[in-house]
Amino acid sequence: AKEGDQCVVSGPTGAPSEKWQVVPAGKGYNIRSVQFPDLCLDICEESTENNTKIILWEKGNNKKNQQWVFFPR
Repeated sequence: AKEGDQCVVSGPTGAPSEKWQVVPAGKGYNIRSVQFPDLCLDICEESTENNTKIILWEKGNNKKNQQWVFFPR
């Protein structure tokens, strides 16, 4: 994986690339790759539009497009 790669949702295979770490960051959480710890889930180009790509990007200092919030169902 490299910076800018788009994330793809698929069935689990147990591959190391499917393992993630949720880490407190700002008002939410970073979701970081365990295999590539310097990369985290990132909303492409900080867009607020529907259907925006989720990519891997170098973790930033509490960048808002890398902060994820979880809500109970």
